[in-house]
Amino acid sequence: MKKILTATAALVVSGLAFANTDIDASLQEAFDALDSAGDGFITWVEAESNPELFDQFAELDLNGDNVLTIDEFEAFFKENMAMDQ
Repeated sequence: MKKILTATAALVVSGLAFANTDIDASLQEAFDALDSAGDGFITWVEAESNPELFDQFAELDLNGDNVLTIDEFEAFFKENMAMDQ
């Protein structure tokens, strides 16, 4: 099974007991923390700060454009949360 990224897992897990909007807000916070340039994308270079994210980057990059969008980031986590339930 896919590993959940350690740096963001605490934020996601803390939101599991709340509504989907709270989960979305937690994911946005995690995304923003990783998006050090603040440009709305996580690049390979930014992903290096989180080894698990870096290892799974290609899998998360659904369209292969070498950056992660919030939609790609959310899709991965929501898919994994559904698998874990």
